Amino acid sequence: MRYIIVGDIHGCHSEAFQLFAELEIKDDDKFISIGDIIHKGPKEERCISLCKMVEDFYILGNHEEKQLRWQKHEENRQQTGRSNPMMHVEDYVQLGVRHSAWLKDAAKLFHQFEVAGQTYLLVHGGIEPRLRSLPEVEEAYQLSKKEKSYSWNMLRTRYVNPKGGMVSLGDEKPEDKYWAEVYDGRFGHVIFGHQPFLERNTPREYEHATGIDLGCVYGGHLCAFIINEDGTTGFHTVKARDKYQRHRGENKTHSVIPS
Repeated sequence: MRYIIVGDIHGCHSEAFQLFAELEIKDDDKFISIGDIIHKGPKEERCISLCKMVEDFYILGNHEEKQLRWQKHEENRQQTGRSNPMMHVEDYVQLGVRHSAWLKDAAKLFHQFEVAGQTYLLVHGGIEPRLRSLPEVEEAYQLSKKEKSYSWNMLRTRYVNPKGGMVSLGDEKPEDKYWAEVYDGRFGHVIFGHQPFLERNTPREYEHATGIDLGCVYGGHLCAFIINEDGTTGFHTVKARDKYQRHRGENKTHSVIPS
């Protein structure tokens, strides 16, 4: 039995299909996507269908959360005639009913498990230092506004300020740190996506975390992190067949990879 954890697919169906085939997924393997299955790439619905074939749930990514929020506004628009405040964003698409239902019903904010004495935590984005508990999706809706933001920030966290709060992308200052550099391991070893490590073809290792988004949709690699039942780990990557979208950091003078 293996845990097979796949990073951000972003509609890259050809690469995902190749990865799945090369991994030779068996019935007793546990396959889990850590979110951002959709948007940016060319074949979103086919990627959803592929994931539905091999997994019971997935880790909610910020793009699935935005897509589901957009769909809720669309339903309200159709019922009331009020405009959809998210219509200006090009990423959102009208998914089929079955695919939309699966994205909603199969979503988890995180997944925590233990293999050979090691605790692992799967999240899409990252962990704020001020986060003290791990509520599930249903519980997160019931939290206070402050606690809710801490939980939902697991989808988006990259940099954190000295007070332990998330810093929005592009607003980071010299004193801010990438979250994985300061994460203390309180919830176990974190496997995460969200941040594309474009200059790598191997996972990005931190003391208590491993990043597996290798920027497939930007022409990088699609990565699967593998945990065997004896506790040994490995990974498998597939090179992108095309560069489907430019990364927002390509024109910047500094590296997009957190140190």
